[in-house]
Amino acid sequence: MPAYRWWKVALAVLAAGAFLAGWLLWKGSVTTGQRPPGRVGGVWVEGLAHAPSTLDPAHALGEADVRVASLLYDGLVRLDPDGRVVPALARSWRVADGGRLYVFWLRQGVRFHNGRPLTADDVVFSLTRLVDPRQPAPRAWVLYGVRGVEDYLRGRAPAVAGLRAAARDRVEIRLDFPQPAFLQRLATPGAYVLDEETLSAGGRFAPVGTGAFQLVGWSATEVRLAAYRDHYRGRPYLDEVRLVVDGPRPEALRAFAGGRRAILRLQPHELRNLTAGLGWTGPQWQAPLPATAWIEVNSRRPPLDRREVRLAIAYALDRETLIAGLLPGGYSLAEGLIPPGVAGHGRSGRVLPPYRALSAREHLVRAGLSGGQSLRWLQPGELLWASVAARADHLLGRVGLELAVETAGHADYLARTSSSRATYHLAPRSLWAEYPDPEALLLPLLARPGASAAGGVPESHLRALVAAAGGDRAAAAGRLEGELLRTMQVLPLYHPVTVLAAQPWVRGLEPTPFPQGPDLWRVSLDPPGDSR
Repeated sequence: MPAYRWWKVALAVLAAGAFLAGWLLWKGSVTTGQRPPGRVGGVWVEGLAHAPSTLDPAHALGEADVRVASLLYDGLVRLDPDGRVVPALARSWRVADGGRLYVFWLRQGVRFHNGRPLTADDVVFSLTRLVDPRQPAPRAWVLYGVRGVEDYLRGRAPAVAGLRAAARDRVEIRLDFPQPAFLQRLATPGAYVLDEETLSAGGRFAPVGTGAFQLVGWSATEVRLAAYRDHYRGRPYLDEVRLVVDGPRPEALRAFAGGRRAILRLQPHELRNLTAGLGWTGPQWQAPLPATAWIEVNSRRPPLDRREVRLAIAYALDRETLIAGLLPGGYSLAEGLIPPGVAGHGRSGRVLPPYRALSAREHLVRAGLSGGQSLRWLQPGELLWASVAARADHLLGRVGLELAVETAGHADYLARTSSSRATYHLAPRSLWAEYPDPEALLLPLLARPGASAAGGVPESHLRALVAAAGGDRAAAAGRLEGELLRTMQVLPLYHPVTVLAAQPWVRGLEPTPFPQGPDLWRVSLDPPGDSR
């Protein structure tokens, strides 16, 4: 069954009532690859929780990074809102050799924002830089299982054998083994195509892509983009896109209610404030995201290198207590990393340790730890995680552990939690699938450079998931998740449920559950739709 079909089926049976109605409304329009007639002009204003930490798609780690990259760049393929693979820079492709060889034919006439024509060399260059031996990119996992990657990373080969520009308009990618979700992986930011000529010139990174919008300005508070009139799909309707860093949530709600934002993603309880409190009315869609919030238990940092200690922490932290009342109606408690609606959910066969302070103390005694041990907690500067940290400190204090909380700026937090030399013990983390497959959550976690959670998880389990097809995929995902939970290096917290609200004057919007966000090439604004 194609990936997008089991995604739709799984979502259809996930829950009933309001969720099902919301999801069906979310998917109310049929994706055809075209766009409805629209008015040319207008400025789209969208809020961001944080400024992007980078404009380099190979290093995109945060939600804002991914959102901006999806507007600036294109890959060989892209996903429609249902998660189906559709052509982008590749006009067509062929899969051969039993799923080991992918051949892509590029569109004619595609140009980068600087006017330079796209060639197959640009594609190979962009993919190869993910596994630069000097500094592999955080998204090197995109090339997992591509032939010759390990030899190139270790300096045993001058190029990645599985990446080849066979002609000016033809790219060949050869895999070590068949991977059913490989095409979907190529729709993620790590596979976006950059201008080789510009980047090879050296100097500061220049965001020259082929996307529907091109960079005008970037500051700590705003990213400003302009329509790329020579985009391969045609000119976007919008003249400009402004991605503005929102202030406190009440300010963001007031800005949206006042028409100064085109869309807003919010928690269900915030929707009540928006409609009843601020009098806003308009289209809205509520649905769970294919995402999981969890606590990383850093096994590279003593004393957490001992499983007894990690198990004690799992017993000491009552997950429901950690988040109760913080996200009213905006979550479901997680019993694993794979969220509802994604193959493998509930298939790990493992049950997370319940809250038992006595058991936590017993495991600490077995590990030879006395009271007063201090653990470092690293968190981003968000009120939610500050509240969770305070509750975690209280719960750990009951078993003789102390929590030293450190709050880092968003960019610093992303860099430190992706480093192989992390100095913290515990950190709140999140996974948000960029395509509808369990590997979209587990592959970035386990196959990225410096992945701390990979310790104790056999690589054969990861390969088994990536290679599994059909009904075997859910079982393979469950086994891999079970191994990861067994190591006690991850403590799942919740799966988010959010609402997407859009202004009544927005036309052509197709909501998507993925962090790339809606495709603004097809969106137009009705007067007075200039949301400035």
